[in-house]
Amino acid sequence: MADLRAACTAAGLAEVATYIQSGNVSFDGGPGDESECADLIADTIESTFGFRVPVVLRSAAELRAAVDAHPFEPPLEGEKMLHVLFCDRTPHPQAIAALDPGRSPDDRWTVIGRDIHVRYGKGSARSKLTVDWFEKGLDVTTTGRNLLTVRAILETG
Repeated sequence: MADLRAACTAAGLAEVATYIQSGNVSFDGGPGDESECADLIADTIESTFGFRVPVVLRSAAELRAAVDAHPFEPPLEGEKMLHVLFCDRTPHPQAIAALDPGRSPDDRWTVIGRDIHVRYGKGSARSKLTVDWFEKGLDVTTTGRNLLTVRAILETG
């Protein structure tokens, strides 16, 4: 994570911080708009570490709004079962409507703006609501975090 922080700082991002070994990077400003910053980070990771990853950005205000908007109560297992998948763009309403709402009966999901909110009844490992399923069905790129991680990122970033 230290190498990632250093690479992002050298690329022009300001006040770079990372959260544990999660690949989450927070920063306070960089060159260009959201799309340009995402491309810069992806390019930096590729040139520094030798592989390319999709980068999805959210501002601190957007992260806080996603936490506040999460519509589901946690199951007995707690908030670790509540996740947000952050999409690179807003999914098309027709694509959302075409997804099977009963695909994974123990789980619940909804789309709010650019975010997919999920409540896993028995854990994400047992769910049929996979990142791949959402990405293919909605034609988006996502990155998911549980609400505990999003809150920790907000506290440390």
